[in-house]
Amino acid sequence: MTEATQDRIRDTGYKDHFQPEYPNVAELEEVTRKLRDMTGIATPEEILTTKQQYAGVATGANGSWILVTGPCSEPISLQQPETTFVERYTRLLQIGKASSPTSPPLHALRACGQNAKPRSAECEMLPDGSIVPSYYGDLINGIDPSDRTPDPTRMVAGALQARDVNRALRDNGQQFVSTHEALLLPYEESFIVQGAQGREFLTSCTVPWIGKRTNEPDGIHVDMLKDIENPIGIKIGPGDKPEKIAELTQKLNPSCEPGKLLYILRFGVGNLYQAPEILQSIKDHSKGALILCDPMHGNTVKTLDGRKTREVPRIIDEIKAISKMCQELGLRLHGLHLEASGRDDRVECVDSVGQSPDHTAVVDPELNNNQLAGVLEETGECFV
Repeated sequence: MTEATQDRIRDTGYKDHFQPEYPNVAELEEVTRKLRDMTGIATPEEILTTKQQYAGVATGANGSWILVTGPCSEPISLQQPETTFVERYTRLLQIGKASSPTSPPLHALRACGQNAKPRSAECEMLPDGSIVPSYYGDLINGIDPSDRTPDPTRMVAGALQARDVNRALRDNGQQFVSTHEALLLPYEESFIVQGAQGREFLTSCTVPWIGKRTNEPDGIHVDMLKDIENPIGIKIGPGDKPEKIAELTQKLNPSCEPGKLLYILRFGVGNLYQAPEILQSIKDHSKGALILCDPMHGNTVKTLDGRKTREVPRIIDEIKAISKMCQELGLRLHGLHLEASGRDDRVECVDSVGQSPDHTAVVDPELNNNQLAGVLEETGECFV
């Protein structure tokens, strides 16, 4: 992590930047040195090609659309064979392709690095009354309460797994780009490299995104990504003011390069009244930007027994509503961002309002394969 970043994080609370506090600074520095010596999974050539393809989506030149699918929080296990990940991610890619056979989407996987999560609470209280750090994703700490101390060596394990799974998918003939939330600063900064003509590339993935909790224009995460060549996603949701769009565009894409920015709207059906102002601001201040709908996060509900779930009808309703709003403003909905497991044997989301899930999500509920296919079938006309 750069000294400037450390200075900005020092003496701030968790919710200012959503960064863990590592107890051993020397170990953290050693890990970041190792990461800088590793090769990221995205190449400058792939990044530039993807940006060109996304520009074609933004201008309508290639008639395609963008689909992002993958787990909420990707587990890290160097003991688990890559075939487990490959099977699930391959299934997601197959479902995406089958959803639109005449115009298959440009598919990005929330994979090979989606291991860090910002949490609404820095700590949690255990049944015995003790306080431990929350689970921040396998890139930072473990889900078991006894394994909650942030451990920087997990970043090396995460990078190795990302490399191996990415390679296995490519060897299996799968075509996709990788995407994840660029949350953990020491990890992401370690994979920023200089290419030809001094241009910067983030090689930890092809398309990083900035989360809803870290999307302030003057924030650390925006500052970290402001000079990279990669396409950049930005989550936008309830409470974000229309003026933020102009500020983010000026910081991340001042020349309004088509396909450079992906605004990923995550309002929830109860907050859709806030979306038209955001869409109007995108139209006015961020020409050439892509508009995606994340209908998952704003539609998370709790069952009577306190478990999280998401109701598929509300997911579909939000997609259709955002698409209609885009049309009314002379815009186009360019794609979807969905949390999906690639599995048939889990039911974390429910197919009707008020239903209880069969399984409890580790972090947030994910669509299973049947539900993913159903959502894509119901909303396919939104991207034509």
